[in-house]
Amino acid sequence: MHIFKSTNINTFQFSNISTIYSLYKMAFQVKNILISVILILLLVGCKHNYTTNTTILKAESMLYTLPDSANKLLNSIKNPEKLSKADYAAWCLNLTHAQFKLYLDIKSDSLIKVAVDYYDNTNLKLYSGTAYYLWGCVAELNYDEKKAMYAYKKGNDLLSTMKNSDKQSIRIKGLINYRISNLFLADEYNNESEKNINIAIEMFELLKDTKYLAYCHRIKAEILYRQEKPIPVILNEADICQNLALKDSSIDLYNNILTFKGKILISDNIIEAKNTLLKSYSTSNINQQELFSLLTYVYAKLSMPDSAKYFQKLVSIENNDLNRVLISELSKSYVYLHENNKDSAFHSFENAYNLREKIYKENIKEQLVRIDKQYDLSKKEGEKAKLEIKNQKNIILIAFLSILVLAILLILLFITNINKKRQAELIIEKQQLEFEVKTKQVENDKKLKILHSNLENKIDNTLQFKKLQTNFSKAERKEEFISDITRQSVLTNIEWQFYIYEANELFEGKILKLREQYPQLTDSDMNVIALICLGIDIGNSIILLDYSSFNTMYIRRTRIKNHLGLDKNTDLERWLKERIAIEK
Repeated sequence: MHIFKSTNINTFQFSNISTIYSLYKMAFQVKNILISVILILLLVGCKHNYTTNTTILKAESMLYTLPDSANKLLNSIKNPEKLSKADYAAWCLNLTHAQFKLYLDIKSDSLIKVAVDYYDNTNLKLYSGTAYYLWGCVAELNYDEKKAMYAYKKGNDLLSTMKNSDKQSIRIKGLINYRISNLFLADEYNNESEKNINIAIEMFELLKDTKYLAYCHRIKAEILYRQEKPIPVILNEADICQNLALKDSSIDLYNNILTFKGKILISDNIIEAKNTLLKSYSTSNINQQELFSLLTYVYAKLSMPDSAKYFQKLVSIENNDLNRVLISELSKSYVYLHENNKDSAFHSFENAYNLREKIYKENIKEQLVRIDKQYDLSKKEGEKAKLEIKNQKNIILIAFLSILVLAILLILLFITNINKKRQAELIIEKQQLEFEVKTKQVENDKKLKILHSNLENKIDNTLQFKKLQTNFSKAERKEEFISDITRQSVLTNIEWQFYIYEANELFEGKILKLREQYPQLTDSDMNVIALICLGIDIGNSIILLDYSSFNTMYIRRTRIKNHLGLDKNTDLERWLKERIAIEK
């Protein structure tokens, strides 16, 4: 029986089919890579880092608890100007912060400006906002309120873009708004001051910071007083401050708010005012001139001249403090009136009246100055708003023109790509036609060779068979003919290697991988495995392998199961096909 043996026919390799598409894709990939590289370089070029210096980081962690230790630690760094830019900026930032926390007299803003300039226009918004906050603090220490307000607002704008998730950013936002509120309050911008103090209160409530909350409510109570709100509203805010100050053991603030409450109560309930002021006096360890003046006035109105005279002696009158002089003169007039000294009482009342007129005129003058300042500020803000609107329009125009140019470029690129793609398709169609013609020719040649091979085998077998009939009586001739037939039907070792290679390629290298996983498999085992994978039945496999019987094949299959570690009852064909299918 003739068994057909496949031969390795070299098929036509048409490599240019995908060349145009590959180049087309490569061009876009290169363009995208270049754009990505440029963006990365820009980001890296613009990127600024915070410090990694362990000494500076340790000092930073002690700023709010041990500022003195932080200051010493930062000053222990020798030649800080020789540090890297990031480390030097962090050193300047934290040293200024420590000095400010220690109430040191900072004459120059040169150090904090290093930090401001470094962190400005970076993605380190927390440190940039902190730097602007400290710059504002230093400006206030040097009586430059205008620069301080600019720095605080700049820092507030930076930190307002951050979410309220970082405690440090919340604290700095609270402190900035607290200080902005104070600046507004000093200039009698009460409404603006109230807005900022409310923000500060919100920040410190998030932190549950009792100390700063107490000071914020003290400022708010003062704002309400200047806004001439109802006394219960003012006292309610003062009570909040008093409770927080007591909870935080802030004795100075506690006494200050008691004095403030006593002043508010004088016109409403003078007895309660006296009790409140005395409570402040009993717990105070410092010289409170305002408290002494108020107690003098209260006792004088209550017709208690001895007590009034006692506190009158404690009052240190300064000529530039007109309000205190006014209270002193009013107190004297009540005392003189109680002593029936009408001339002295009249003289004191006259002085008080003149002082009130003087204070009134100065207040009017200050109000005019503030109105002028508010007008200038409103004018500047209006000009700033107009400039911002103009800039926004310019930005919108530039953005529109940029988008338009980009759209035109994209359209041109799209049209160019369509033309290139069409040209590529035409070239590919032409190459595909050529490929089909050549493939058809190769297939025809292959069929022709197979036909010739079959005819030659047929002729050779016919001639050999006739020789067998002619020389049938000669046994050696018969064995020679059978040997020739066997050589044509049975595959050699070299041919087996080729067939195993072809089968392995057909199953994507999974057949030879079995041998890597099970090194006990022999060449004979691999021959049988290849035939099973190719779907050759047992009968034809016995002929191809030149086995003498089915028993020989059974023994070989049993050895293969042992080498694969399979149970003897396992269906080897099914196991191999499932194994190949799964791995594929």
